[in-house]
Amino acid sequence: MLNRSTIIAVLCCAPSIALSDSVLLQSTDGFIDLEGEILEFNGDIITFKTSVGTVKVPATDLQCIGATCPPELAVTTIDGELAISVENTSLTTVLAPLIETYGSSIDAEVTSEGIIEANSTFSLTTPEDGGSATISVSSEDATGQLSVRTAAAFSGSNEPLPLGNWDGVDTTAPESILALTAFVVVASPSVTINSISMTDLAAIYSGEITNWSEFGGPDLPIIPFLRENGSQDRTDFVDIVMAPQSKDVSKDAVSVNTDKGIAYAMTSFDGGIGVTNPSDIADAKVLDIQGSCEIVTKPDEFEIKTGQYPLTRAVLATHSGDLPFIGKGFLQVAKTNESQKLITPSGFFGQNIETEEDDRRASRLADAMQSEGSLIERSSLLAMVEATLDADRLTSTFRFAENDPVQNAWGRAEFQRLSEYLEEGGFEGGEVIFAGFSGGSENTQDAIETSVASANATLAAFLEYAPQFSTEGSSPVSFTAAGFGSVNPVACHADPMGPRLNQRVEVWVRP
Repeated sequence: MLNRSTIIAVLCCAPSIALSDSVLLQSTDGFIDLEGEILEFNGDIITFKTSVGTVKVPATDLQCIGATCPPELAVTTIDGELAISVENTSLTTVLAPLIETYGSSIDAEVTSEGIIEANSTFSLTTPEDGGSATISVSSEDATGQLSVRTAAAFSGSNEPLPLGNWDGVDTTAPESILALTAFVVVASPSVTINSISMTDLAAIYSGEITNWSEFGGPDLPIIPFLRENGSQDRTDFVDIVMAPQSKDVSKDAVSVNTDKGIAYAMTSFDGGIGVTNPSDIADAKVLDIQGSCEIVTKPDEFEIKTGQYPLTRAVLATHSGDLPFIGKGFLQVAKTNESQKLITPSGFFGQNIETEEDDRRASRLADAMQSEGSLIERSSLLAMVEATLDADRLTSTFRFAENDPVQNAWGRAEFQRLSEYLEEGGFEGGEVIFAGFSGGSENTQDAIETSVASANATLAAFLEYAPQFSTEGSSPVSFTAAGFGSVNPVACHADPMGPRLNQRVEVWVRP
């Protein structure tokens, strides 16, 4: 049994390392509960680096989960229960591969009872010693220790928020993003338009626009379909589409109880429009999102992973802070690049890092170069092209904002995956570029200074999170921060959420 007086705390300014090297330490009495890096273990005392400093603790009665655990402390048996509440049963398909991966990480066999697309119980056993644990997933019991639901990736104010404020970066925060998904706008095949703006989408669902001819389409009444009141899908839709424009859903919108029902309605009712998830499109027509400045975003994987698609949603896990050891271990493993690669259920996307395709990048730059602008805008654009020449853009994109738990959870996870990616990707001798962009409508000197400050703050925070890259002379890669003002926007500045989407820090790598 550990006694409080046995803990020798040596406080310092070193932050936590990347979670690819981190472990979980917990005493059998529950008093010690730490996440971080083991710096030294002499058989009796562990020197442990955490997010708030370095501590030394006796190894007696400690258990450890993680790839770098000393063999004598590594968990070789498991016990306990973890109850996960899900908002709907489709989220079980996201959790299943993550639970399997967690089991593999502790050499446990995993079996399941129930239908994976519904409520399920997963049993984890360690055959050598007979240890066992259960992870139950239920959409009927809302009292789980871990709650998993979808949430709008962007909601609230249209104004760009202070990206340079990193006070919210807390590795112990209760929110974690386990996967991504999005709304897809679908319409009846009789609708002849191919894209719709966020403004017009809100106007349709508020009842202000009632005929497709107002968009240059056929003379057909618009029949809007939406998930039922009280559903998380409807809540997310209001947060993303209606609330930023101060509009309410019209009583004339037709409520449907399933996403498949919405897709079916598109082929049954001429003039129909709906929002559904990417796996439930069927024969409906998909409408892209088009801004007032003609920027078009599609519901594809790259746009969703970078957060550029405005209808992006997060699969968000939250807890009250009293998770059992297996719950903390599950979350730690679930957020890694390797685990995120396993997010393959239709309609969901992992957050594992990928690079932008050459054709997409060339098209984006060509559009930016053809646009008219001031001398300072042209200079900033040329500076961006020069800085990113022969570099690849990663899906890692930061939009941290104070008091925005979803975006802060997104950013914390990006830190973890970026550090893993750089360690595993063979980038020795390469360069990593943190490229900042502002959310303003004009590329003034203030906009450039804001983007530079955002890039510098993001890079500094990443190097504090992953100090193995900050040691001069020993880091395998070099780092550069640069800002380019408001050039090369990913959304129209004048549109709802445009400033939020454009104020960002992209990450580029040059091998």
